[in-house]
Amino acid sequence: MVSISVVVPTYQRPDYLEKCVRSLFVQTHLPDEIILVSRDSDAPTNVRIRELQRELGGGIPIYNPQVSEPGFLPPLIKGMGIARMDVVVFFDDDAEAFPDWLERMVSHYADASVAGVGGRCVSYYEGRLLQFSAASRVSVITWYGDNIGNMYRELTFEHPVPATHLMGGNSSYRRHVLQSVGFDPYLNKDVAVGWELDIGLSIIGRGHKLIFDPLARVNHYTAPRETVGMRPGHGQESVYFMARNMVYIMGKHLPYARKVFFFIYTFLIGKRSNLGCLSFLVCLLLSRDRTLLDRFRATMQGKWAGWRDAAHYRRCHPSINSGPL
Repeated sequence: MVSISVVVPTYQRPDYLEKCVRSLFVQTHLPDEIILVSRDSDAPTNVRIRELQRELGGGIPIYNPQVSEPGFLPPLIKGMGIARMDVVVFFDDDAEAFPDWLERMVSHYADASVAGVGGRCVSYYEGRLLQFSAASRVSVITWYGDNIGNMYRELTFEHPVPATHLMGGNSSYRRHVLQSVGFDPYLNKDVAVGWELDIGLSIIGRGHKLIFDPLARVNHYTAPRETVGMRPGHGQESVYFMARNMVYIMGKHLPYARKVFFFIYTFLIGKRSNLGCLSFLVCLLLSRDRTLLDRFRATMQGKWAGWRDAAHYRRCHPSINSGPL
């Protein structure tokens, strides 16, 4: 049986973090260690972690490495470096796991070709369960390079399926594979949109499998923070980096022939959440959003930067396999 390290990056959410940690202690398959990576300046969280260590740490070791650098990737990198078990699980600090969560994920590692397993996040906002239309596809990339996640939706099936990537707050990887792939330094550390996609495509590009199990579920509560410190907000800088990172990742991983279709799709067509020329014109006709032009400008600037950086990456890494996409 594989051993499990659970890594939880946390910032300014001590009450949510406590619920998160307690859900790990009632698992039908207990983790072997819990690594809570906090900011060194976040005193309330660090005090709460010490309290949890005193109360719960006798059964499962609870470690508290700290980082000083802001952003979402530094605590993930820190946690990955400290983890000692076979499988590293990433878990959000504002989530609670279903009791059979780890048991379901661990069961898939009996297949030696599986390098990562993830599941569904059941979403709540301000205490209310969010309802989404059911989806029949999850974690796929279309032939023209659009990324379809749907890992937060109700699904029309309950069986495990192959995946191209996993949801960051409900994902696990074989430690040696994750360490060999690593986190791409070209991704912006403050607004690390798409890191899960990049990790997933890097792993399957090396010939490994990823599995999405819709019954490996966690409740995700989208908790607030006093300040922005780990995830992107809604300003133009965030719009820029969301567009930049997605184009960079697709340009880095897609086979050369499909890059042409992706270029046409992302720049000329796009969609409301990631504007292209056509989607911008449609939104302009249908919407009175005064920030639309600024968002379009930031999106296009980000996409051009992503395309340039992907081309530079491919020149520096000509032997990288784009994988079976």
